[in-house]
Amino acid sequence: MPPSVGTIYRSAARDFGRTATHEFEITAFERPTRIRWRELSKGPVVVSEGGYELREQGAGTKLTFLTFHGDLEGHGVGRVILGFVSWRVRAGFPEFAQRIKDTIEANI
Repeated sequence: MPPSVGTIYRSAARDFGRTATHEFEITAFERPTRIRWRELSKGPVVVSEGGYELREQGAGTKLTFLTFHGDLEGHGVGRVILGFVSWRVRAGFPEFAQRIKDTIEANI
């Protein structure tokens, strides 16, 4: 299914030693340069909204991962660990962005 506004994607990620399922809804999609999304999951810490900017760069693609002020939300115990989780998420951005970039370039 090609991406479009309203499309919901599910992903699995290792969160603190357990596998968690996350759901994201596409809120804006301007092919091939802009994707915005919001997380629908209700875990202890969620990314409320984010997105990607994509630009051609030479023979490849430049990917910018966007997050917005207040992008991480803590619920319940998530409020206590929000600072640590925020640090961990941001530390993983470069590797995460590279995996997305590699996937996009492999499917062009």
